[in-house]
Amino acid sequence: MQIQEDANLASKQAKETKPKRPKGYWFPYQFKYVAWALVIILYILSNILLALYGLTFGLIKCYIWFTAVLFSIMMGLIIVQPIKIIVMSFFITRVLRVTPQLIRKRARHDILENPFEEKKALVAFNVRLHNSPYYAPLPRYKLETRAENIKFHMEQRKLSINLFFFLLFTLVLIYIVMINAPWANYYSTEVVRNMVVHGYYTQTIPFTEVNSYDQFIEYLNETLFPVLYGTPESLAGYRHDDYHRDKRETRNSTGHPTRLNYTHAWDEESMKEARRRFLRHDDHVHQFVGVKDRSWTMDFAIKLIGKPRIRQLRVKNNTCAGTSYIVPRLNLCFSVFTMATEEKGDFNLWWDGDADKSLTPKERKPWSYTDPWESGATFLVAKHSTYPAGGYILDLAKNINDSIIVLNYMDAFQWINAGTRAIIIEFTLYCVNVNLFNIVHLIAEKTASGFIVPSYQIETHRFVFLAGELETFSILMTFSFYMMLICYLLRECNRIKRTSFLSYICRFGHRRN
Repeated sequence: MQIQEDANLASKQAKETKPKRPKGYWFPYQFKYVAWALVIILYILSNILLALYGLTFGLIKCYIWFTAVLFSIMMGLIIVQPIKIIVMSFFITRVLRVTPQLIRKRARHDILENPFEEKKALVAFNVRLHNSPYYAPLPRYKLETRAENIKFHMEQRKLSINLFFFLLFTLVLIYIVMINAPWANYYSTEVVRNMVVHGYYTQTIPFTEVNSYDQFIEYLNETLFPVLYGTPESLAGYRHDDYHRDKRETRNSTGHPTRLNYTHAWDEESMKEARRRFLRHDDHVHQFVGVKDRSWTMDFAIKLIGKPRIRQLRVKNNTCAGTSYIVPRLNLCFSVFTMATEEKGDFNLWWDGDADKSLTPKERKPWSYTDPWESGATFLVAKHSTYPAGGYILDLAKNINDSIIVLNYMDAFQWINAGTRAIIIEFTLYCVNVNLFNIVHLIAEKTASGFIVPSYQIETHRFVFLAGELETFSILMTFSFYMMLICYLLRECNRIKRTSFLSYICRFGHRRN
């Protein structure tokens, strides 16, 4: 009976008065989350930098950088972050700690009704210790605390497992990205940039220094065409076969050559001749006939795929912002390029009126708008705006003579005028030896103030996806990547199915995982 009464009394006291937990050393668990979050953020940022910038330095430097980043992350996981957590926890516990004397004093106060009756407290303690198997197992607050600890350790275990598989998934993804960016991509891109953009092959005006229409025409004649086609013995067309004569005569008094002026005023007879030659050129490849200097693309390892083309995007007339007094008095008023102000109509020669049905399809194409899905291009992001894939397309030829005839026609009929906002030169090169395509976009943005702002994009892609000594391993890694991706998607879909989509998005645990 005495044992039962003591047990009932102890249970009643535990329910009525919930003792305060003594505040000992406070270990800051939240700093673990902060440390893990910093590690994950650092890891993700390192991989993003690796993908964006590291892959442009070639395969060997990519491996060196990747090894350094992985080593630094492992050092952080093993040494730096644990030391940081221990130091921060030690500092905080030293500041917020409770002395052992105060802990014992609080414990005695919780046990004793009268703190000075130590003998009675000792007897009561011994009785409770002897009868402890008959007491209630645990108070409610202790069960809640233990359940919280068990839940915390289970979440920590899940978080560790998810972090491990996330690191494994990222490593597989980085390997797949690096296997598709071999050392040849970097050097091929650099060669195209040096030849086409910087003009190292011809030692002439680079594309980055094109700031006006005259310089744009000069770049095409002196830099781009010799790179793509070679330098012919006679330039059959531009300025009526006076290219070499003008080149010899454009020297100052010291004997040094000056900048050429390719554009000039076209009279009616010259315009008729330019149009006649444009309609008669047959676009055959004459690269090895009458060529004085071989071009860069004459190498058997590098081929020009198809014909280069010039694509322009225009804005509508009377779209500029101004006062109601000035705008109606202007015949031509072109604003900046936007999706709302883009011109998509068909015109006649000189951009005059509607399209003339009497024109041949060959001559009608440069003055007619080509839809994005028909042009075969992609949208481009330049310095001032983003340009869609459509536009007005003028195809160049496969040899320099006919290309100069096309350029002559463009200049004679002012295909590029005040309404032009972007001039995009597009062509594709193929390197046979390493199976690489170089897709080149040279963008000359013609601002509303009349200046030309140049920019360029060079995309290098492999023709054969898997080629090399590690084909089997590459296939295995690619298959593993897709399998892991499918497993993750199925797991997340299962979570969404068990709960609602809104609760899945809002729950902190899912976002943390």
